[in-house]
Amino acid sequence: MDIRSGWPFRRRRSFSRSIGSTTGGADADVTVNRFKKFFGDVKDKRFFFTNGLDNAALKHLETIQVLRT
Repeated sequence: MDIRSGWPFRRRRSFSRSIGSTTGGADADVTVNRFKKFFGDVKDKRFFFTNGLDNAALKHLETIQVLRT
């Protein structure tokens, strides 16, 4: 299963948005490499979580205000 996130609810004037990919399993690294190839590897704009919705992924979703606790 692959869940993509990172589009904040608030609109920004800039089109430069964060992209996050939460994935898991044996092919998680393959998924990350495909995303990097397609979207590019932009520091602080691309976030990859290869252990599913673990604590790091949930913390990131809180940081970008997609998830509230």
